[in-house]
Amino acid sequence: MKGISDRTKALVGYEYNRAVRKHGPIFENLRRAHVALLSEAGELHEAIMKNDIDGRHGVRNEAAQVIAVALKILEGLNNG
Repeated sequence: MKGISDRTKALVGYEYNRAVRKHGPIFENLRRAHVALLSEAGELHEAIMKNDIDGRHGVRNEAAQVIAVALKILEGLNNG
């Protein structure tokens, strides 16, 4: 498997840090994490259906946000 590109790491890192600044490092509980993940997945779905790749709410950014939420969940479980 090929490694993760620097561009992908940078985008996911940016979205993760933005989410932490805005909402804190961990979710209050898993239900809130679930809601956040579903919300971001829904936005990714919309971008895919519109075939919007690089717009402000395009596939690239929304996919990074889904990953960022998943990382916040994992970090909360590991460090919370």
